[in-house]
Amino acid sequence: MNKQRASRHHQKAGLAATLAALAVVLALPATAAQGQETAATALIQRFSAGLTSYQADFVQEVVDDQGRMLERSWGQMALATPAQLRWHYLGEFEQLIVADGSQVWNHDVDLEQVTVKDQAQAVDDSPLYLLMAPDQMEALYRVTLADTVSTTAPAGLKRIRLTPREPRADFDWIDLGFSDNQLALLMIQDAFGQQTLIQFSEPVRNPELDETLFQFTPPEGVDVLSAEEFSLEDPQ
Repeated sequence: MNKQRASRHHQKAGLAATLAALAVVLALPATAAQGQETAATALIQRFSAGLTSYQADFVQEVVDDQGRMLERSWGQMALATPAQLRWHYLGEFEQLIVADGSQVWNHDVDLEQVTVKDQAQAVDDSPLYLLMAPDQMEALYRVTLADTVSTTAPAGLKRIRLTPREPRADFDWIDLGFSDNQLALLMIQDAFGQQTLIQFSEPVRNPELDETLFQFTPPEGVDVLSAEEFSLEDPQ
């Protein structure tokens, strides 16, 4: 397996859990944070009120701690309640992530490989899931408005920051950014200062989406691995 190609797949496979959780977060009912009067939870409530589906294009960039570009990709995303997500990387390294409500499928077209993981486990692995449980969230994370200046995030966004109260190996913090009540940004910083910046454009709120977008059957001839099996592979 090509080392660079495998490394790209490992990075995106790791992001799959966060994306699956994102489907849950964006499908939150308006009462999900009832009783929470903070500005951060108010942004989530305002965005999620009446939301049944969502569709947008995205550009994803990975930069190092010096702001140097490591990777750039783009594609299309769609989500629908309850907790369904389609995340399609286009271009040279095509990859499709589908969260169907029970499993998360990650298909690397070039590698002819599919990994599959239980979606409940993927959601539980992500701090974004805790936005559905504010009491637990407050116990484990500081939830604030990210009002600090960022050299990578676009200006003019209202950003929510989740910062773990106890250090984690996989990330330092996660930001969600909103503009005019639309999701505009998802940004993750790891312990080494590397940032994954995902910017959304051309959003459509509550579109009529074909249910087949959130269904996946592995193509004939591809390798199908559980997430546990895939994690044993060494991309180095």
